Amino acid sequence: MNLFKCVYCLLDKNISELGGEISENVDKLQLQKEIWEQEITKLSSSQFLTDDENKRADIEKTIEQKNKELKNVLLQIKNSKKTVCKTCWKRFEKKDITTFICVVCKQNITGKKYGGHIENYQDEGISVRKWVEFCQSCKDRKIITANLYCPRLNDGRDGYWDTNLPLFDCDCPVSEDKQIS
Repeated sequence: MNLFKCVYCLLDKNISELGGEISENVDKLQLQKEIWEQEITKLSSSQFLTDDENKRADIEKTIEQKNKELKNVLLQIKNSKKTVCKTCWKRFEKKDITTFICVVCKQNITGKKYGGHIENYQDEGISVRKWVEFCQSCKDRKIITANLYCPRLNDGRDGYWDTNLPLFDCDCPVSEDKQIS
């Protein structure tokens, strides 16, 4: 029985349940492949232009090395395709499933990202004034959300705020409709 592992639900599925493949970083690998192919072609043509046997041997060794590197790039292209089952593929088509790095657990997360200002990771260099992205697990278990006036979350301080204080407490960009002249 042919099985594959879905990158989203992480379940082993029968190949008949394959919904599709997602390629990651293929553009860079394709460019690298083209560069290696061009170099091999140039070396092959220059190999027969020289009469020196030592130079020919050196060029032949270089061609062999470039062919090994090309095979490695082709293997990376093949391995960059991630398999997705039909169930997850339908969800993937309906809404944008993103991949991001959670600022708290530093894990590469595929799924819904949450954002906000967090209060309890300042000792690790995460400023409370900075908007950060984090995963559901960290949101539920690790993060204390900061209570700030933020243009992404509210309209700023109420009408009786001290004019010496800024309208918002964070570094998030403020749209023109939320700025006070």
